[in-house]
Amino acid sequence: MTAKTAAQCLTMLSTMDKKWNLATEDVFAAVLSDMEDEVGLDTVRKLLRTNTFAPSVAELLQAYAERISPYPPVEDAWREVNYKSAISNPAAWTHPIIGEAVQDMGGLNLIDHQLRWEQKSAAVVRAQFVKVYEARATQWREEVLEVAGRVGLEEARRQLPELFPVFKQRRLLDLPETREMIAK
Repeated sequence: MTAKTAAQCLTMLSTMDKKWNLATEDVFAAVLSDMEDEVGLDTVRKLLRTNTFAPSVAELLQAYAERISPYPPVEDAWREVNYKSAISNPAAWTHPIIGEAVQDMGGLNLIDHQLRWEQKSAAVVRAQFVKVYEARATQWREEVLEVAGRVGLEEARRQLPELFPVFKQRRLLDLPETREMIAK
């Protein structure tokens, strides 16, 4: 992060804490120096909007890690699982974390069986998926934070490429398979 952007972030953070001092500023400056300008600034702004009190260094790091970890939101992941179970197509997932969560639940066939044959409520299966998916996301975040705490967030991105795969969010309606189903 550039010195100018870090100064903006430090100014914003200092307004939230009456006990702000030079030692606090030095710690936050060191953490901010590892962040990308735009994402770091947006993270601080979001924390200012959502927190009543100044965030801790750990909260700042966690919020930043969530911003740079490009796994899909749980709702998008569930839509993808639901769609693939409906067409019985366990082709490549848009992100590995979705596939891991599905495997943790017993696989796509089991999810499909619960939804279609056992006539389990979709809300129940979805709730189970959300719980598993969020546990996976937490596991990924913790691994990122552990490495980032030792070597900095940017170096963590280089050391843990499997946690930062290229992820392109695609809407289900944009998938060719969906267009074919709609056309029928």
